[in-house]
Amino acid sequence: MTGNNDALDALRREIDEIDTKLHGLLMRRAEVVENVGRAKGRTNTAVFAPGREAMVLRKLLARHEGLFPRQSVLRIWREMIPAYASMQAPLPVVVYASQDNQRCWDLARDHFGSHVPMTCSDDAAAIIERVSSGRDAVGVLPTPATGDDSWWRLLCDKDRPCVVSSLPFALGSNAKSGAGDAYAIACVTPDSSGDDRSLVCFTANDNAAAIAALATAGFAGQCLASDGDAHYLAEVDGFLTVADDRLAALADACLIGVYAAPAGDILVEDS
Repeated sequence: MTGNNDALDALRREIDEIDTKLHGLLMRRAEVVENVGRAKGRTNTAVFAPGREAMVLRKLLARHEGLFPRQSVLRIWREMIPAYASMQAPLPVVVYASQDNQRCWDLARDHFGSHVPMTCSDDAAAIIERVSSGRDAVGVLPTPATGDDSWWRLLCDKDRPCVVSSLPFALGSNAKSGAGDAYAIACVTPDSSGDDRSLVCFTANDNAAAIAALATAGFAGQCLASDGDAHYLAEVDGFLTVADDRLAALADACLIGVYAAPAGDILVEDS
């Protein structure tokens, strides 16, 4: 019996040692982030880099093995990344939420962690204005659907933010209320994650014409929504820039966002 207790005590001491090392690494990471913040202060680089975040998460999830769940790895880093980013500059988030639908709030809290300050509004246009003015660093809005509030058209206006992330990045959200996913918008230049999708707004006579226009222009993608007044929103594969020649083939084309493709089945556990 004593032998079993000795073995258990030894294992617990090992866990304590690991916890101490993990905590030490978290503190060391904070020191490095402070140095990164000082370097960015000289280069005017944004603290919010969603493309790089996605690259980091994909790399961690791809190399992970063993019984510890990949989803838990993702949640740990999704908590860490915004907390460290907030050390460099404030990261206030404004989220679309109503009395009937709190899903965007849940998705935003999952994505941006427990540390960042979050407020809510049930006015999509007001959220876009708050991010445009710099009052908030990030806005979270529901993914559009035909017949919904066509807030995405406002992103075509000059000096507006763009879509930089799709939420959730991977399966396993805590969101309970409502249906659908969300987009995060910010006034930052999108950075490529290596596997990206872009959002394009354009005009067409009808849905069939919109689908045909995308194919003729050489895009692989799908129409997500229409405002009912000849404006269409499409998600297309790849990291687009405003200099992409294919945009000229679409009527009144406007690039309103680029974001990392969701992690997808990378979270499926090995059997």
